[in-house]
Amino acid sequence: NVTSSFYKRGKIDFDNLQGEQKYSYFGAYANSKLANVIFTYELAKRLLGSGVAVNCLNPGPIRTVSSSATPFEKFIITNFGWIFLKKPEVGGRIVVYLATSPDVEGITGKYLEKNYKFTPTTKASYDKGVAKELWEVSKQLASQ
Repeated sequence: NVTSSFYKRGKIDFDNLQGEQKYSYFGAYANSKLANVIFTYELAKRLLGSGVAVNCLNPGPIRTVSSSATPFEKFIITNFGWIFLKKPEVGGRIVVYLATSPDVEGITGKYLEKNYKFTPTTKASYDKGVAKELWEVSKQLASQ
């Protein structure tokens, strides 16, 4: 799963999971990235012993333009992104590495940072109660 270091700013609020009560673009992004990390850990736990590895990674800042970006944001990314953002093909290398490298074979339930090092994540990402509830809510939402 591709996530982002913004997961550190996320929180899982089951009373406002889809932003029905309060919404901000960056809040929703951070919350979704935290959910990615939590879900990855839960899936890895559920598949343990199956031979399937499940991990998540942070490729770092990538030069992509979201369809929801404002015209100003698109202008900045398109014209100045090369200064501080990686090309998508560079950012994609870590995805290929995690999916194919013998160096990570058999490793599961981990977070790979943009420096290609597995690192621990925040305390919130390891909350087993939240992970279980997120799993159940995800199943429910996916079946609608």
